[in-house]
Amino acid sequence: MSLRRILAIVAFILPLSLMQAADPAVLHEDDQAFIKKATTACLIEIRSSEAALKRTLTAEELSFARQLISDHGKVNDELASIAKKKNVTPPAGLAADEQEKVAKMSEVKDKDFNEEFLEHAITCHKKSIDLFEDQAEDGKDADLKAFAIKTLPHLKAHLETAKKLEAKY
Repeated sequence: MSLRRILAIVAFILPLSLMQAADPAVLHEDDQAFIKKATTACLIEIRSSEAALKRTLTAEELSFARQLISDHGKVNDELASIAKKKNVTPPAGLAADEQEKVAKMSEVKDKDFNEEFLEHAITCHKKSIDLFEDQAEDGKDADLKAFAIKTLPHLKAHLETAKKLEAKY
């Protein structure tokens, strides 16, 4: 192959590879990890709240469980929409270990379930708030940063509600 032909091939391929590397649709791995972790966190809240609806809850706890299902469902829908635009596929369900945790919580005796459910909500929301604050501060993608900033007040409100309800026990 002649030198001229090799240079022509390199001149053609190099700009294509640089364009791919600079493609704004390719998310940084930290942003991709955020999508997966945030989706999982929401799914855990939805599944544990669905389990709670099958138990004997106070009226306030029942309302809170329904609110968690609704709010986290909306958050996951919005996140899935952003992920789709970024060519990232969020998890469709919980991993086996997470399913097992929700199942174990469902097995707690009725007299202990309400407090267990609320403690679980507190722990999960603290972790979610940390995750969303990290994304809001350090995220690379502007859409995901804006999403995290917009969602944080709702997560903090859920945490405060869970603490208030749990304090009754």
